[in-house]
Amino acid sequence: MKKILILTALAIMIAGVFVPLTVCAEQRAWNVDVVLHCGDRSYRYDLSGHIERLSATSRENRGVYMSLRVKKQICDQLCDSGFTRRQALCYVLPDFEKVLEQIDKQVYRKVTDSTVRFDGNFTYTEGQDGKQVDVDKLCLLLFGGKTSVEVPVAVTRCVDKDSLKQITQSLSKFTTTFYNSTANRCHNIRLATEKINGTVIKSGESFSFNKVVGDRTGANGFLDAKVILNGSYTDGTGGGVCQVSTTLYNAVLLAGLEVKESHCHTLIPSYVKAGFDAMVAYPTADLCFVNNTPYTVYISGKVNNKTVTFEIFGKPSGYTFKRESEELQRTKFSTKYIVDKAKYPELQYTDQQLVVQNGSDGVKCVSYLVVYKGDRVVEKRQVRRSTYAKVDRIVAQGDLPPVPEQEEQLPTIV
Repeated sequence: MKKILILTALAIMIAGVFVPLTVCAEQRAWNVDVVLHCGDRSYRYDLSGHIERLSATSRENRGVYMSLRVKKQICDQLCDSGFTRRQALCYVLPDFEKVLEQIDKQVYRKVTDSTVRFDGNFTYTEGQDGKQVDVDKLCLLLFGGKTSVEVPVAVTRCVDKDSLKQITQSLSKFTTTFYNSTANRCHNIRLATEKINGTVIKSGESFSFNKVVGDRTGANGFLDAKVILNGSYTDGTGGGVCQVSTTLYNAVLLAGLEVKESHCHTLIPSYVKAGFDAMVAYPTADLCFVNNTPYTVYISGKVNNKTVTFEIFGKPSGYTFKRESEELQRTKFSTKYIVDKAKYPELQYTDQQLVVQNGSDGVKCVSYLVVYKGDRVVEKRQVRRSTYAKVDRIVAQGDLPPVPEQEEQLPTIV
């Protein structure tokens, strides 16, 4: 009997030692008790302290007393069902969202992309990378049994200034001159150029010269100057605007953009070679093109020292473009002399002359755009066939023979 009592007492003592150890081991198998370190602060989360308020069903569904491996499986299944990793983790670990919210105050930073502003020149602002808790990595650490964790941080890279500068490079530049233009024509060229300067065209969008520049009327600020109309030069409001459209047209071609509408003049303009002019007349004749690149393009227009320049910016395609023109036929102009005393009373003698109209050869030509990849020609595109009328040069003069020069009489020496 005494022996039995001794064995019983020994069994109780052994149970008193091993049962608590077994309970602790089981608790460690399902519990998540971890200290999270973030910068100079630490946060503790103990799952066992957040389960009392849960119903038995909720504890079962959340896998509270299940192993860490099962908890991760529940979390993964929720993610497969459309929940975010954060939502799934905070479901399996009740009240863990409160800990994450505190950490967010230290870590979270919204990503801010660099920006570009264009008004004919580029201005860039610096962006800022975004930061947030990397919940995917944190989930692996927590369900891996870690008791001390450095909070993993995910960085979302912003679009930086260097990236923007890569897609705002010069694609083409074209300049024409108007040194002999009147003050009114210079004014019209400057006004039309200013209306286009700073234009931004997104990928797939179209540009209409007439829409951007508007009707060439006095009410819109345009003045009278020489224009080409029906095969001759005449006064018209907005003279000089076609030089702006022509300059832009050539910059567009050299940038590789897709031209949808362009027209040639009836006469060859003096500021560009035949086949590469772009006549516009509101609202019947327009210059239209499409940004057929995957990136935004930007148009800069500047007038300086009686030159007009258009430059187009965007993402280089790796191709370069050159213009070629093939002349099919040329008819030389003649010079005609007229006498009109009523209109030109100051012209009395035949050696007094005034050019009333400049001459222009009649030309038929084909213009091409040649596409290069490095030094290799990959394509030669026909731009259009153009026909320009012949215009004779007209010179007004007087009808009296020139007065002969008298020889200077030297004094007689006696």
